[in-house]
Amino acid sequence: MMPADSERTPGQVMCSRCKRRKALYLRTSSGEALCLQCLRDEVMRQASRSLASAGLSLRATLLVPISSFAPSASLLAAILTASIERRFKSRVIVAIPSFYEGLNSSFKLPEGLEGVTVDVRPWPPREADIISCVRYDRAWSTRAARLIGADAVVASLSRTDLTALLLEALLRGRPDEVFDSQPTLSVLGIKHVEVFSRIEREALAAIEFLEGLRLEPACRVLIKSKRVFMSVAGGPEMDYGALELSTKLAAEVKAPQLCMSCGAPSAGPLCDHCVALGLDRISVSLVGQHPGQA
Repeated sequence: MMPADSERTPGQVMCSRCKRRKALYLRTSSGEALCLQCLRDEVMRQASRSLASAGLSLRATLLVPISSFAPSASLLAAILTASIERRFKSRVIVAIPSFYEGLNSSFKLPEGLEGVTVDVRPWPPREADIISCVRYDRAWSTRAARLIGADAVVASLSRTDLTALLLEALLRGRPDEVFDSQPTLSVLGIKHVEVFSRIEREALAAIEFLEGLRLEPACRVLIKSKRVFMSVAGGPEMDYGALELSTKLAAEVKAPQLCMSCGAPSAGPLCDHCVALGLDRISVSLVGQHPGQA
């Protein structure tokens, strides 16, 4: 990587914003070329907007779970959340589930982040549809937040992911599943905030790669509507209107009850996804001393 103050040399593409540094990321939808610093600034700005719009209290305790299917994005979410919330004196705790038992030895949390190991049973499947993946993570992280006494869970779905969730629900003819595509929601009394809901997935993938955050997921996510998504979006970046639509649609869904595991609208005590994942017997416990203990 070239020094930050490098000037234009033949054959280089310079950053469209600062006009000084070498561009390392090209937005396929807009053609905008960004250097690492400007890409960081853009992701930080949009993440700050997502957190601000969630109405979090000052000095809140925020739990960032390491996702079963997007662990690199989760670590990035934890790092950025800690940086953003430092001015509000919020406490940011990273929940490392037992299916990533080697993470503590292979990755050192940056300064300002606390970590807690969470024993989760059952572990996630090797692969699953995206709605099941989201509901699995939501189920265990909500319980972990309650055990720790966190005010909110900060998750790492991008606006691309949320749009894919919306399309999956609509194409499956399941309006109740639109619930999963909202940027903020309440799950069994715990607020969940998608910190990257204003950022496209390709930008996150670029910054994860450039920052060296390359973790293998425990569960491979399957997106059945991928071809439809690409044809509708015309590329990996999607208009914000899709998020507004999902929130409005979710408000119209009237379900008999909420799933006892993931909090989604459900016809019975457990939704179909949680039944298939075996989450009727989910067990979540903290391992060793955890934040808040003497």
